[in-house]
Amino acid sequence: MKLIYLIPPLLCMQLLNGCALMNKQTKPVQPETNATTVQPAQANEDLLDYIARFTDLSADAQKKELVQVLQALGQNKTDISLRSKAAIMYAIPASKVKDNAKAQSLLDDLLKEKTLEAKQKGLLLLIRDFVSDNSKLTSKIKDEQKRSDVAQQKFDAAQQRADALQQKLDELKDIERTMIDRDQKKPK
Repeated sequence: MKLIYLIPPLLCMQLLNGCALMNKQTKPVQPETNATTVQPAQANEDLLDYIARFTDLSADAQKKELVQVLQALGQNKTDISLRSKAAIMYAIPASKVKDNAKAQSLLDDLLKEKTLEAKQKGLLLLIRDFVSDNSKLTSKIKDEQKRSDVAQQKFDAAQQRADALQQKLDELKDIERTMIDRDQKKPK
């Protein structure tokens, strides 16, 4: 076999081999991730999915879910995912275990974490602000309800006085009629 016929295939193989090496060297190094590392965007999606699932549960199922999360949290108090779930259970309006004070406390503690990514922190800040505003509105509603109750009591008292005065007026009119009737029946 002539050597001239072997040179082009050998050159092609050499070029391909060089390209392959170059490809390996220029590939960006991917950080190794294990199964427990969760990307912030994925963590937020998981929390939003959890909210959707949790709101569909019955009251008993929500209570059981809370107990399970609190038990798991008792074993691993640093788990951000569990702490977030507990805060969400206390925070969302559709929750049967809603407790704004507990949600606020859990969210404040979570937001102090240095390991939170910006997107996770943003979602938790949004939830915390919602809980804070909800607490303020609930307080205002209670104050307005108290004022309304006081106004209703005053109205009821005024209505009773008006009814009593109307009854006295009707009695006086009856007395006046009887006096007029007596005067008319008396012969002059």
